Amino acid sequence: MSQQQPKPNSKHLDRRQALLGLGALGGLSLLPRQAFAGLDEAGVQVPDRLILLQLSGGNDGLNTVVPIDNEAYMRARPTTGLASEELHDLGDGLGLHPSLPKLHKLWSDKKLAIVQAVGYPDQDRSHFESMDVWHAGDLEGRRLGSGWIGRACAQRYGKDQDPNRLIHVGVDKPWSLHAPGVPASSFVHPTGYRWVSDHDQMTAASDRAEERRSDPADNDVLGQLRGVMRDAAKSSAAVRDAVMNYRPLAAYPQSTLSPKLITAAALVQSELETRVVSVELSGFDTHNEQPATHANLMGTLDGCLDALMTDLAQTERGRRTVVLAFSEFGRRFSENGSRGTDHGKAGPCFLLGHGVRGGFFGETPSLTELDKGDLRYSTDFRSVYASVLETVLGVDSVDVLGKGHSPLPLFRA
Repeated sequence: MSQQQPKPNSKHLDRRQALLGLGALGGLSLLPRQAFAGLDEAGVQVPDRLILLQLSGGNDGLNTVVPIDNEAYMRARPTTGLASEELHDLGDGLGLHPSLPKLHKLWSDKKLAIVQAVGYPDQDRSHFESMDVWHAGDLEGRRLGSGWIGRACAQRYGKDQDPNRLIHVGVDKPWSLHAPGVPASSFVHPTGYRWVSDHDQMTAASDRAEERRSDPADNDVLGQLRGVMRDAAKSSAAVRDAVMNYRPLAAYPQSTLSPKLITAAALVQSELETRVVSVELSGFDTHNEQPATHANLMGTLDGCLDALMTDLAQTERGRRTVVLAFSEFGRRFSENGSRGTDHGKAGPCFLLGHGVRGGFFGETPSLTELDKGDLRYSTDFRSVYASVLETVLGVDSVDVLGKGHSPLPLFRA
C-alpha cells in the first residue's frame, strides 16, 4: 500500500482563542507533564487507554474514504460525489475527504489506521438495532445483559471496579460501558458531576436508615450509607479536579466536540484509574443536502482529532492512548433524490494513536458487486474489537466476544 506525504497547511486557533472558546470547562491551569516512558523492549509505545468516538447517525464512509477516478462511483453519486482532484491521496486508488487534510498528515505519519468495509451479517439498517449490536459486541444486541467494554472490565478487574475507570462524556451513557457490578460514570460537564454508586443499594440503605434511625443496633446500615456517600464525594471530586485543572497543550478548534475531547484527554492523562472514555459526535444521518453537512462534520473531526493527537503526544499516558472512531453503519452506494444518502451497511473504522500501526486493513469494498445496493462488509467489527481488547485493554477477546474473531494487527506493540 502506498502512502503519500504532502504537507498541508494547518490553521490553528491561538492559545487565547482556544481557551476562550472552551470557557465552559472553567479555569484551566497547567498540570505538570511527565517524562517520556512506557515503551516495550523494542521501544514501541504500548497502548493501554482508549477513547471511543461514536459518529452517530451513520457516517457516509464512501465519501470519507473515497475512490479516485471511479466511474461507478460518479454515476451513483452525480450530485454528492467528490471530485478526485479535491481528495487527499491515500494510495491504492483511494483518497480522504477534502476536509480532512490534518488526518491525511496523521496517515502520512503512520498514526492513522483505516479498517475498510467493517460491518456484520444481516444488518437491517436500523439506527437502534445497529447501535445495540455495536455496543454489545454481539449480533443479538443486549441479550448478554452487558456491553463489550463492561464485560472486558469485569474480566480484567473482577470486584476491583473503580467508578472512574469507565466514563462517558455526554447525556446518554452507551450500553457498551454497561455490565453488572461494573460502575461507569457519565456527565455532560465536570462541575455538575456527582458519582453515585449502586443507586438501588444506596436508596435501600437510606430508607432502612430512616426507618430505624433510633435503633442503636442499626449502626451498620448507617455506616454503609455514609461509606457510599464518602466514596461518591471522593470519586466525584477527583474527576472534577482532573478536568478543571487541565490545560491542553494544543489549540482545539471551537466546536461542540472539542470540550468533550479535552475532558477525555484530561482523564486519560490524569492520576485516576480511567482507562476508557466515551464521547459522541452526532449529525451523520445525511438524508438531505449531504455535501455541506458532511463537509462540516469532516472539518470538525479533522481539527479536533488533530488537536487531540497533538495534546496526547505531550505525556506518557497520552502516548499510550488510542482513539477508535466508529459509526453504526455506512450509507447506501447510490445517492437519493434529495442530494443525500440513505442508511446503508458497511463502512470504515478509524484508529489513531502513537502506538497504532498506520495503513489500510481489510479489503477495499467493491463498487460493482453490491449487497442489495449496499457495500458488502468484509471485516466483522468484532475483529476490530478483538484487537483493542487484547492489546489495549489486556483481556482475552474470546472471553468477551466469543470465538471466531481474530484480532487485526492494528498496533505496533
